[in-house]
Amino acid sequence: MVKDSNPSLKKKRKVDDSEKETETDLYKRVVEFEEKEAVNHKNSQDAKMFFDLCQDIRESIQRIHAHKKNASSKESVLKELQFDIFVKLCIIKKLNRIDKLKHVVERETLAVEKQKCDSIKLNYQNLVYELQHLVGEIKKCLAFKSKDEDIELVPFEEFMKDAPKALTEKFIEYNPGDPEQAHSLRLTRLEWELTQRKNLAQLCKSLVEEKQKLEEDLIEHREKLSALGPLLENVVKATHPLQEHLQISEHERRVEHHLAPLLPEPLYIFYVHIAAYRSVHNINLEVEVLGDATDAEQWKEAAELSDILNEEESEQEADAQEIEEVIKPKKRRHRKSAVQEVEEVDPLEEKKKKLLKTHPLSIQVTAAIDQHFSLVMQLRYYDKLKIITVSSDVKIPSDVTANTAREILCGESVLSGLTDDDDDGRESPNPAVSYQLKRAGFSCFAQVVNEIGHPYRWAQRVCGTDFLTKQIMQHKQAVVFYYIALFLRPLDNVSNRSESLTNDSKIANSNVETVVKSLFKSLKARYDLAKQMQMLEQNKVSEVPTSLDLPPIVGSFPSKWSSATYHQFCQAEFTQHQLEEELVSSSDMFYSLRVSRDNAVLDAFVVIRKNYPVVPPLFALSVNYEKKKHHFLNCEDIRDIERTINTSWAITSGKESSWLLAAQVTNLCACLDMFLETTFPAKFSQKTSFIWSSCGRNRRRPYKYKKMGTGLFTQY
Repeated sequence: MVKDSNPSLKKKRKVDDSEKETETDLYKRVVEFEEKEAVNHKNSQDAKMFFDLCQDIRESIQRIHAHKKNASSKESVLKELQFDIFVKLCIIKKLNRIDKLKHVVERETLAVEKQKCDSIKLNYQNLVYELQHLVGEIKKCLAFKSKDEDIELVPFEEFMKDAPKALTEKFIEYNPGDPEQAHSLRLTRLEWELTQRKNLAQLCKSLVEEKQKLEEDLIEHREKLSALGPLLENVVKATHPLQEHLQISEHERRVEHHLAPLLPEPLYIFYVHIAAYRSVHNINLEVEVLGDATDAEQWKEAAELSDILNEEESEQEADAQEIEEVIKPKKRRHRKSAVQEVEEVDPLEEKKKKLLKTHPLSIQVTAAIDQHFSLVMQLRYYDKLKIITVSSDVKIPSDVTANTAREILCGESVLSGLTDDDDDGRESPNPAVSYQLKRAGFSCFAQVVNEIGHPYRWAQRVCGTDFLTKQIMQHKQAVVFYYIALFLRPLDNVSNRSESLTNDSKIANSNVETVVKSLFKSLKARYDLAKQMQMLEQNKVSEVPTSLDLPPIVGSFPSKWSSATYHQFCQAEFTQHQLEEELVSSSDMFYSLRVSRDNAVLDAFVVIRKNYPVVPPLFALSVNYEKKKHHFLNCEDIRDIERTINTSWAITSGKESSWLLAAQVTNLCACLDMFLETTFPAKFSQKTSFIWSSCGRNRRRPYKYKKMGTGLFTQY
């Protein structure tokens, strides 16, 4: 059975393979036929045929729809129409296949053409590259230069004169047109050049050896001279005891005053007087001259040269004025236009730089209260403006972290109002500066203060310059001569300064001591004030002396301390009476204080003057309780409290700076307790001792504290 089954299976397989082959051949033939037909077909004809077929199909569908509506229509007609539609759909499908085949053929044709174009372009690029390479090689060949062409040979005449006869005999009858003879001459001259250079190299070698010997001798002499330095220093040190015994300190003085003679005139006067004052008084004050001596000498030479040029220009201007009187008006106008053109060429920024150019030397003064707190001032002189400016920096102790405390210790705050209350360094003491700045394009002097520093009036006086005094003296004769003397005053030599600077020295001498004392007093007061503000920002009050009649803080306590502004002070309702009486100014320092007890809050503005503690801080109060505000305008008790806080202090020794603000805040807390306990006794328990809660015609409250027993509040 097995043998019979196998042949039948093989026959079936052969039949199937033959059928597949016939199908594939038929498919290939159909595809080839359609490809040929697609190549020969035109797109316009295919498109027209497509639209016609679509229209026929629409019409056939409409006829089928009409026959279906008519009941008497025959089914054979419907089948014929349906068959016709299917045939036309097959034709459309054939058109679609032909269109796709066309696209395929066109893409293949385009790819072939692109490949041909790319190969042509590649061949072209290769040819261009080869051309460029050949051109570069040709240029290299044309630009080739032999090394012997760079060698500078001696002239032909000198060669014929100095070279030995064995070399020059051939070229007695030299013909420049003969290339062989020219080449031979070139080789001979190169040979002679080599011989000469060998001789020169030998000579150079001998000279170098001689130079080395001389250098060794110089080094030996230098070592001997350098060994003398320590010996001389030992001799000088050995004479120090003798100098101290005889009170001679010339060495220290020379080191300290090395740059002093090169200082400008005002800074030189200040340096002389501050150094003298420091040597007499035992104060923690250091003075140092900063800058480069070379730059200062160049500045001095340039100043002398500018004085000479100014004199020549003034003479030329005088001559030009005489000539202008004779020349016609047309030429005069032409000359003015030329001057205007020159001015337009000069940049405005260059004018500003020249105007704000400072002297290369400056003086640095360091005043220290202790090793943790010090003020560094740097005094500069502006030659064009004729003023002295001060830049400051403060070394603040690390334990001072409160914002208000650090603000009050800044350099501007300490130096402002040092001798005059209105001297904040924002205005120029020299009236001519405003006109100079306007010519240079500045709108006002405050525009340049941050760049050049603060020209305090006390800084001008300690440097021997007092513009007010000079104005008075010069107005006796004429104002014009004052300005001429101010701007055209010549620079004097250091050797003649003792005679020419007598008046300026007197001004400085009379002000240095006052300014130094005021400086240390201001530093001490600000440092003490900063410590008290540090405690207030921590909602604490500094300790006050036990000798003062001040109650302890029992109920009320400070809950907030922060800085304020003059604008905020003016906007507050309870400060208007102080503004009307002109008790404050915009240059004062403003702070806000809040004292609390239960639901009652006291808001206060504290105004601190620059001359603290000479003038105690000024308080303006407002108590807020149960949605009602009690202040100076509507409450007599608040007036009494303000009077007590602001006027009950006698400033005598100047040591009050360490406790005055804390004492006022302590007294304010006690007065708030008294106000609340006597005004609202049912809501605030009594923590203070008093005899009468109110007395007298005005029903005054007991706001004055006396140390009687455990302490007692009275009205008087």
